[in-house]
Amino acid sequence: MAPLDTSVGAVVANLGSHGALAAVRTLGRLGVAVHGVHHERTPAFRSRYLAGTSLVAVDRLGDELLALGTRLGNRPVLFSAGDAETAVMIDRADELSAVYRLPQTPPAVLRDLVNKRRLSVLCEERGMPVVRSRYPTTRDEAAAVADELDFPLLVKAVDPQVLRAQSNATAVAIVDNVDELVLAFAGMDGDVVVQEFVPGDDWLFDGYFRRGGECVAAFTGRKVHQCPPRIGTTSLGVHEPNEAVASSLVAFLGGLAYEGVVDCDVRRDERDGTFKLLDVNPRVGEAFRLFTDDGDLDVVRMQYLDLTGNEVRPGTVRVGRKWAVELNEAVALMQWRGADDAPAARAYLGALRGVDEVAWFATDDLAPVGAVGAVAARRLARFVRKAW
Repeated sequence: MAPLDTSVGAVVANLGSHGALAAVRTLGRLGVAVHGVHHERTPAFRSRYLAGTSLVAVDRLGDELLALGTRLGNRPVLFSAGDAETAVMIDRADELSAVYRLPQTPPAVLRDLVNKRRLSVLCEERGMPVVRSRYPTTRDEAAAVADELDFPLLVKAVDPQVLRAQSNATAVAIVDNVDELVLAFAGMDGDVVVQEFVPGDDWLFDGYFRRGGECVAAFTGRKVHQCPPRIGTTSLGVHEPNEAVASSLVAFLGGLAYEGVVDCDVRRDERDGTFKLLDVNPRVGEAFRLFTDDGDLDVVRMQYLDLTGNEVRPGTVRVGRKWAVELNEAVALMQWRGADDAPAARAYLGALRGVDEVAWFATDDLAPVGAVGAVAARRLARFVRKAW
């Protein structure tokens, strides 16, 4: 195997999540100089694997990324770990490609994938099973959705970023009647999607596609726990091969000439056994470290190695590997309390046995978990008060 060349730097746009921190760590451990960009300071800013950081207002992100790439030189590899950053990278793809190494998925394809309305159309055109969705713009239209889709329904902000500054807002809700549907719709600013709530379990697909839509690696895993329960992001995941999910998404994305890292959410419909696509995220996913091979190669490293001319040779991923978000696991357990379908605490905690990696704690990078401790204490205290 050729010697590894890490002379090219990397930039991670958005340091607001544990997925972004994982991207910084996995590249930094290779010896890559990683620069992080975000609009405010977060626990990830304290990672020892960051060679530099920039505070950048979201409305200035495109211009600042161009200036940063020019200043760093040697066309660093640019990663997005957030939806707003992905949107900027799509809109400014031609300009950014001049100073960064980027996957070359056609911008029109990316716009279809990130827009839930256009994604539904694209899936129907290409025979990809997808959850049925409606896009009301008024309260009357929201109420009318009940005539087409059966309760319970899932109400989601098309762009959760617009709710970030609203402490009393929620980006997703399950509703059981028309009154709850209208109330949830009214509480979300911006575009709203109402989806059928498909009964069944949730799955993850993470992959890396090189030029022309060639799939280098495709991984699947099951969401054991979510935060919030049933409708949130993965708080405990386990790697389980699922050929039906992997083959359908490799064909779907490959047929679109998709390139780069991708993260998808899929639900198995227990009524007929079909796997239905929920979301496609053309960026670094929060749970990508669930999938690492016997050489610690993950999809973020694959993209870096591929775009810098290094050899990419995926090894074996251990079936049954577990990954967890320690803070979210504690919060989700509190949120389950009192629910009709809540698991027993012993069973819930028992699922955590044998976890191979957690999101925040790392013996070689302790500062971020210390910084997130205060946030954890506040969130847990809030849920404890509600529970008791």
